[in-house]
Amino acid sequence: MRPDSTFWAVLIVAVSAFGLGADALDPDFRPSQLPIARGPDGPVSAMVSPSGDAVIIAGDFERVNGVRRQGIAQLKLDGTLDPGWNAGTGPDGPIRTLTIGTEGTVVVGGEFSNWGGLPASGHAVRLKPDGSIDNSFDAGPAWDG
Repeated sequence: MRPDSTFWAVLIVAVSAFGLGADALDPDFRPSQLPIARGPDGPVSAMVSPSGDAVIIAGDFERVNGVRRQGIAQLKLDGTLDPGWNAGTGPDGPIRTLTIGTEGTVVVGGEFSNWGGLPASGHAVRLKPDGSIDNSFDAGPAWDG
């Protein structure tokens, strides 16, 4: 299986589990018919669906479907990139984990110490529902051990 195919297969399973139930496939999801169905240009290490109508993917990539999205992007349930969700210039290292926070926020952790050129305390940031960074979040000092 090609790397592109692996990504799309994982995404189909994730979208089905998050959005439609574990036993239902979305008949409208057709990645082979998307204008640029390339997916991310690097590995995806985490996925979450904070709202049920989209999937956030994260990992060690720079672009998704040819559009710059440094390590994190939100995809609509049909597999297209959500242009309204943008995490800016993103992290200076790979993202390893995502978790859904309160009120549509997403907490992001990984091997980065800066996000958008600003320090990321504890190798973590919180993103608002539109993908922008929540500057009020402080994860505390990084743990090495």
